[in-house]
Amino acid sequence: MIETLSGSISDGAIGVFDSGVGGLTCVKELIRLMPHEDIVYLGDTARVPYGTRSRDTIAEYSRQDIRFMEQHNVKLLLVACGTVSAVMQTVPIFDGSSITCYSGVIIPAVDEACAVTKNGRIGVLGTAGTVRSGKYVEYIKNIDSGISVFQKACPMFVPLVENGYSSSEVTRIIAKEYLDEVKAAGVDTLILGCTHY
Repeated sequence: MIETLSGSISDGAIGVFDSGVGGLTCVKELIRLMPHEDIVYLGDTARVPYGTRSRDTIAEYSRQDIRFMEQHNVKLLLVACGTVSAVMQTVPIFDGSSITCYSGVIIPAVDEACAVTKNGRIGVLGTAGTVRSGKYVEYIKNIDSGISVFQKACPMFVPLVENGYSSSEVTRIIAKEYLDEVKAAGVDTLILGCTHY
C-alpha cells in the first residue's frame, strides 16, 4: 500500500518499511521506476517476523514504523510487509488519526494471478498471519468466485532469508516440503505473499 503522509508530492523521500530485509525487493523496483527519488528504508530486523504476531502487536509495530518514517520527512509510504497489508485495514496512529491500508502489495499480485491462471487454481504462500487473514482468498474471490485458492503458511522462509540462507540446501528441502502440498493441489499459478519469498 502507498500512503501520502504529509508535504507536497515533490518534497521529501519515499519511505518503505518491512519486518526485515524482504522489502528491499520493493526498494529495488522503486529505484528502477523512479531513479531520482530519495528512499528511506526501515527493515525491522529487531522484531522480525511480523507474521507470527497478534493483530494488536502488528498494529503497534506498524504505528512505530510509521512514526519513524514521519521523522524522516517522507512524502509517500510503501508498506512492503505482506503481513501488515493482509492483517491491517487501518493502522491507528497515536494522535487518534489513522492511515487506511489499501493492501497494495496484495492487489497487484491477485490481479496478475487471476489474469494468468489457466486452470483456475491459485496457490498462495505467506506468513501464518497473512494466511490467517484470508485477504488473498477474499480478493481473488471478488475477482472470480470460481477460482480455487490453496494457501500455505511457510514460517521458515523469513528466518532463512533474514539469516542469509536463501540459496542453501536446507532452504531447498524446506521449500520442497511446503510446495509439495501446493503442487498436489494442482495449482498453475503461485503468489509469493511475502516480500521475503
